[in-house]
Amino acid sequence: MILPDTAPAPSAPLLPEPDTLVLLNRPLRPGTDPSTLSVFADQRWRLSPAVFEGHTTAFSIDFSPITAPFLRTVKTLTWLLLNHTSAGVSTFYFRPRTLAITTITSTFRNLRLFTDWLHGRGRTCFGEVSLADLDDYAAHVKATETSHAQREDRLSIVNRVWSYRGLLPETDRLPQTPPWRGERIQDILQQRRAIREENRTPPHPPRDDVGAAGLVPAVRRDLRRGHHRGLRRTSRTQRAQRPQPWGTDRSPTAASEGCTDR
Repeated sequence: MILPDTAPAPSAPLLPEPDTLVLLNRPLRPGTDPSTLSVFADQRWRLSPAVFEGHTTAFSIDFSPITAPFLRTVKTLTWLLLNHTSAGVSTFYFRPRTLAITTITSTFRNLRLFTDWLHGRGRTCFGEVSLADLDDYAAHVKATETSHAQREDRLSIVNRVWSYRGLLPETDRLPQTPPWRGERIQDILQQRRAIREENRTPPHPPRDDVGAAGLVPAVRRDLRRGHHRGLRRTSRTQRAQRPQPWGTDRSPTAASEGCTDR
């Protein structure tokens, strides 16, 4: 798919300074101590104050593994993912929305893999990356021995970086043409993301699909209920037809039926 070399006109927010809060535009859990919040200059960003679900795991991002030439850009991109979702962000691949903290932490891992590969190729910023580099990265990811879902995620981060190019300095922007000229990731990998089999199973099978093992007990229960209802009707009829008063010439069976009716 060939697309014109166009990108949205940027309307960039102010980029973070060293003392800018990492969770600047994120709602925080009640009781969070502002003095404990991470700032942009920190090597490790604590993200747990913005997680409201009952997770026991502490969420953070450690930037120490990022190769030095890409460190500032990766931190800026991560800060933008946390705090900025609309103006200046391309909607070609993604609809504007606030990403969950868990999504951002997994996105960061794929971003690190991408920049590690670029650095190994001799690139020191996104501005040095060519469309040919992105083609080679797609081939590299496609040949990686991992799950298909992981391959998709490792290519998806490239589209995400491109979507934010208008908010970055010119030297940190991927080429203006969309990665792989707009071709879909599933077409690049020649495979769709698998749908889990359990998700295809209806929650309650139709009654006609009940197997013999499930049908027999149900039939037996119905037969037993019908049998007992028949016995009760028969016993009442027999008692109504008896001329003798209660207790006269009672048989053991009649006595037991009388106890049942009391």
